[in-house]
Amino acid sequence: MLDLKIDSRGQTILSGTLSHLVITANDRHGLEQFNLANSNSLHCPYAGFHPFTERDSLHFFGQTALIQQLWKKIQKWHTPNRTRFLSLIGPSGSGKSSVIRAGLIPELARRPLEQWRYLRVLIMQPGSQPLATLNHLLNQATTPRPLDPIKITQADDLLNYLPKLLDAYTEQVILYVDQWEQLYHSQQDPVATTLFINSLLHAASAAHSRFSVIITLDSEALARLQHHALLYQTCIQNAVLMTPLSLQDVHQAITAPVKNTEFAWEAVMVRHFINEYKMRLCTLAELQFTLSQLWQRRQKNPHQAMDDLTLTHIGGSKAIIERSLQQHYDQLTTEEQARFWRIISQLMRLDEQGQPTYPVLRLSQLCYGMDRQVDIFLLLQRLHREDWQLIRLVSEQPELSVQISRPIFFDQWPLLRRWQQQQQQCLLLRQVVAYDAQQWERSQRAPGYLWTTGRLALLAEFPQQYRQHIKAAQESFLEASQIRQHRFKKMRLLLWAGIGVLLFGLVGEIYHLTLKIETLYVAQSELNRYSDTLKQDRDFAFERAFQAQLATQTLQEELQKARHETQKLWQDQQEAQRTLDELLESRLNQRKPSAQVLARQCATYCTPEMLSATESKINRQSQTAKP
Repeated sequence: MLDLKIDSRGQTILSGTLSHLVITANDRHGLEQFNLANSNSLHCPYAGFHPFTERDSLHFFGQTALIQQLWKKIQKWHTPNRTRFLSLIGPSGSGKSSVIRAGLIPELARRPLEQWRYLRVLIMQPGSQPLATLNHLLNQATTPRPLDPIKITQADDLLNYLPKLLDAYTEQVILYVDQWEQLYHSQQDPVATTLFINSLLHAASAAHSRFSVIITLDSEALARLQHHALLYQTCIQNAVLMTPLSLQDVHQAITAPVKNTEFAWEAVMVRHFINEYKMRLCTLAELQFTLSQLWQRRQKNPHQAMDDLTLTHIGGSKAIIERSLQQHYDQLTTEEQARFWRIISQLMRLDEQGQPTYPVLRLSQLCYGMDRQVDIFLLLQRLHREDWQLIRLVSEQPELSVQISRPIFFDQWPLLRRWQQQQQQCLLLRQVVAYDAQQWERSQRAPGYLWTTGRLALLAEFPQQYRQHIKAAQESFLEASQIRQHRFKKMRLLLWAGIGVLLFGLVGEIYHLTLKIETLYVAQSELNRYSDTLKQDRDFAFERAFQAQLATQTLQEELQKARHETQKLWQDQQEAQRTLDELLESRLNQRKPSAQVLARQCATYCTPEMLSATESKINRQSQTAKP
């Protein structure tokens, strides 16, 4: 069991059966949390977005295996020619700071290593001036305070100043540098940064030095260590990687902190958030924040059960975080909201590729226009202390450093996400302006390179603060484009006026042409109708003519047949006449045949009229011949 105290200098003292740790940090958050925990018996056992500290070690669960791995790494520091350097690498929001402060440091007090029973732990964040922060921390931890303040100007100065930190009881000094990636996000002196790194490596690798270094590093910033070969090699050789927790560890992190309280989480709620972590819908920090919000909800309504319906209404971790952020933002006044966006625009910047960067800035660098430094500081305190902890404040000399603490909010909070997208669009537009202005200058300001209406319309949404970053040549390019576009607008107005007059005249001509066309159309219709009638008459006449031709041909055939029959009949008559004549002659010469006999003989060839005529002729001749 550890005994935790806070001395008059704000240092944390952890005392065990065989250990004594004095912890000096350059942050105030741990002291505030300690005072709150001792003044409120119902203090929330979940840290939210704030990291766990050594004062929260009783509520820190789920990282036992990782803490044991780190403890064994430190145990190997007793090996000769061993660099006493340890790096914990993991993604943002994975709980690296909590593992060191609430896990490893209390573990060193509970299970001290041999000859490491009395430790002095220095905790710092690099901020914008890491070397100045280290100097201030060394002076703060030195007992008694040195008359000549410690100031590191060479790589071996830190090793020379260590005896001032090691009193008769202290056996080892451990410097824990949290958020090491701040060294690469800051706009700081590269010479001072290199001196800071070399001082730590030199002191940690010295053979008889009693100085050790522990750092936590965001995995996304690991590649930037390659600019310092020795640091990169040392960090990789002594690295421990943060791995995802097992489901059993997540269950312990959720349920163990409330085990000794009057509250208990329902099994359905525990399964819900374990599944969220399993599906990577939330990080450990987001899970801690969600549990802290549900804890406050449970305090207000202790008898409300967390069933499926309630969880569906509340939503997951993302929904809870989004509502909390929006609620805190809505509580700001209109002036504070405007100041909030001015601060964010300084703390989140885009590189040339459009990727966000989060520099560490001093408080004075955030003052914009008429903003007073005290107003900026009060708002930063709210952003740092409230549940959302969007801003991280780092104690430095001579002033505070400020940085975005949760870049993930820019993806989770729609308000920040839309703002970031707008900034990316502005950056892209600014790059287009720079390129087109350069081409315009190279072409000796040819008018063909100036912008037209489409691109000039985008300038209306161009924030004023980004217009300040435009160079004079680019501003001249935009002004020339606007002047040229204004002239084109006048020319277009005149052109449209002329086109209107022409259109009016054309409308009249078109109207008259329409009337003529309509008249021609009517005439054409009548002509077509008359043509159809003529065609019908022609077809009828052709049909009648054809029928007449057929009738004529038939008549001709019948006439030809009648002629043939008439000719034959005439021949027959001639033959009959000859026969009659012969008979008549024979009668006259011999004897006279009777008319009946002649009729029977001539009936075949003679008609009745011929027979009658012949008979009459015979009778007359007979009468004449009687005498």
